[in-house]
Amino acid sequence: MRTDKLKRIWTWPWQEEATPREVFRWVKVLFWGNMIAIPASALLYGERFDAVSYPLSWLGNPATVNGLPNQRGMLVFDANLLLSAVVCVRLGKLMWRSGKQLIPRAMAALFFAAALGLVVALVPCATHDPIHRLGAGLMTTSLWLLGFALLWQTYRYAHGIWFYLLVVMNHLLLYIYAVLFFANRPSQTLAQKGAFFGLLCNLYIPARAALAQAGQEEAEPELTVEVGQR
Repeated sequence: MRTDKLKRIWTWPWQEEATPREVFRWVKVLFWGNMIAIPASALLYGERFDAVSYPLSWLGNPATVNGLPNQRGMLVFDANLLLSAVVCVRLGKLMWRSGKQLIPRAMAALFFAAALGLVVALVPCATHDPIHRLGAGLMTTSLWLLGFALLWQTYRYAHGIWFYLLVVMNHLLLYIYAVLFFANRPSQTLAQKGAFFGLLCNLYIPARAALAQAGQEEAEPELTVEVGQR
């Protein structure tokens, strides 16, 4: 049974439709995979990782800023990048299969672009910083644009606190980081963590809201039948 499940996951092209449950399942893998792997990589860093002063990219370098070996931290960080790339390809395929309209196809292209950026970002910034920046920039831009596409969907499904929370995550945290980055302020490294968390919330909150709405729509017919039987 486990073999069949693995075959279903890795067979190309994948056959699942882009249902809210299927999309949320993979978004949840992406969200919690990063929420677990990045702190784990920081804990395994060759020396004390200063989250305020050190950028996340340094977790993927073979040596620390002081020259100590960082094989374990780098391994976890790179494995997470590869897993995230696979999940983005998965979500891109689901979006592509969900319809021929412009929005699903554009979202699929953005997921594929994010996956490509994650793979390119595997190149350590300590040795090839321009290439690493290119990959990280492609990933960030793709997920940021996906946030705009999903903002409308969240407004449909989740009026109130969840929608406004996503607006804050999608805009305020990212814009603060962008301003600090282009101004070359030291606090940009701390803002980077908040911006990355915002990018993940761009996907998690809309997918969770769509799943909740789909559950309500499935429950309504059942209620109607019960009332009719009475």
